Amino acid sequence: MAPKKAEPRTKLVSVTFTENEYEAVKKAALMTDRSLAALVRWAAIKYLREVDLLPSGEEFGKEKVDDEKLV
Repeated sequence: MAPKKAEPRTKLVSVTFTENEYEAVKKAALMTDRSLAALVRWAAIKYLREVDLLPSGEEFGKEKVDDEKLV
């Protein structure tokens, strides 16, 4: 059984995309072998870390994600 995460997800957010945006997200999800929801979540967290609204993740002993491997 997988270990429980330190901070469980507690709320959901619904997003709406234009057809072009949706197709781009869908294409990126296929390229990175992620689900649409996982890709959108990852991108949102990555952005929030870039603008310093969330800690980088390294502060908690997690490895830094190598973004170039995902493309």
